[in-house]
Amino acid sequence: MIGDMFCRTGRRRGASAGLALCVAACGRIGVELTPLDEGPRFPSPPDAGQENGAPRDLDGSEPVEPESGVPVDRDGSLVVEPDSDVLVDLDGSLENRDRCPTRCDNSHGTASCEGGVCSASCAVGYADCDADASNGCEAALDSITSCGRCGTVCAGAQGTPVCNAGVCGLVCDLTGTFALKVTQQTTWPSNANLRAGSGAHEFWLKMSGVHSGTEVAASWTECGRSVPEFRASAVNETFRFDLPLSIFDAGDLPSSAVALSLSSVAPGATLVLPSAAFLIGTRMADPIDGSWPSATGLTSVDMDADGKPGVTMSYLDTGSYIAPRVGPTLGDARAERPYAATRLVFSLRGTLRSCTSSSGAATVSHIDTGIFGCKIQGSARDCSAGEASFLDQNCLRYAVGSATYALEKVADGASCIAVRAALP
Repeated sequence: MIGDMFCRTGRRRGASAGLALCVAACGRIGVELTPLDEGPRFPSPPDAGQENGAPRDLDGSEPVEPESGVPVDRDGSLVVEPDSDVLVDLDGSLENRDRCPTRCDNSHGTASCEGGVCSASCAVGYADCDADASNGCEAALDSITSCGRCGTVCAGAQGTPVCNAGVCGLVCDLTGTFALKVTQQTTWPSNANLRAGSGAHEFWLKMSGVHSGTEVAASWTECGRSVPEFRASAVNETFRFDLPLSIFDAGDLPSSAVALSLSSVAPGATLVLPSAAFLIGTRMADPIDGSWPSATGLTSVDMDADGKPGVTMSYLDTGSYIAPRVGPTLGDARAERPYAATRLVFSLRGTLRSCTSSSGAATVSHIDTGIFGCKIQGSARDCSAGEASFLDQNCLRYAVGSATYALEKVADGASCIAVRAALP
């Protein structure tokens, strides 16, 4: 009958869902349309009604199920459920043309259509962060924009932000220039001319490094020293040995290449610097472990290029300080500027507090000073070998050990002036 043919042919590939539903409804309620006149019916083509035992449309494009009359795509991909208005893919996913306006899809969990609204159930590690259930659980919770939960953004101006197992973190890059300050509390014994005492040494250094993996290939240059005062034993005189900042700011001192190592590249990592030696005014075959000789056994290196042995330093002669004598008696001349050499050896072990700072323990193994000669105060002459030897023999022999350090990032290519200012 024409009604039967309508119900069978309405569901075609490309036909609307509404027409398909009408077709399904016709099949379910058994409606049969009768023509108004009783004229002859249109005959069906001889082979139009069956295909492999199943009815099909007049144009032969689609079969229907023989018993229910429900349209079925020829490729078997889509049917209309007889008792609902839901189009169902044969793979089990849902497409509701009547109640949900779009297909409910969720590649990271499960999806359903309930009351005309898509809903999603998310797999572990995913969430519906855009509140659009039609696209399911679209957000991975291991991203820096949704780390552990929707809207948690991993930030890090000092490093590269990362999200690990739902927790924000940073990947540090220590490439660049850093200021280092080492503070060492020292003591020294008395001798025939000087009292025992104690005080703090402070050392400033500049590190220029290139970070790769968990190692920083670094070059270190000394940028300043502060030496504690000391006192004469026989008279009430206080002395202070001074290394002029111009020695460091001129940029003529040698650098030491010593690599830093890190336990990881994140804040909280352990930072280690093995023993590093810094020599001023001399050179040694083994500057880290070699014995420090008297000045006569040292090799002089004129690092400040002033024609004097070693590096020209000074004794403070202002305020409460006075220049030391070059002999044991009160009648001996005083030294104005010593020509000296020094050694500093230390190592570091601390914590990377952030991608731009570190602090912890330092171990200072050597602080040594030797005097090659001097300039006599108020005179154009230099001191004699005997006078230079007296000064050298009275150089303090420091007892060293545990110390502390602070490391801070500064501008690339920073000067020694900037290094000292960063860690006053």
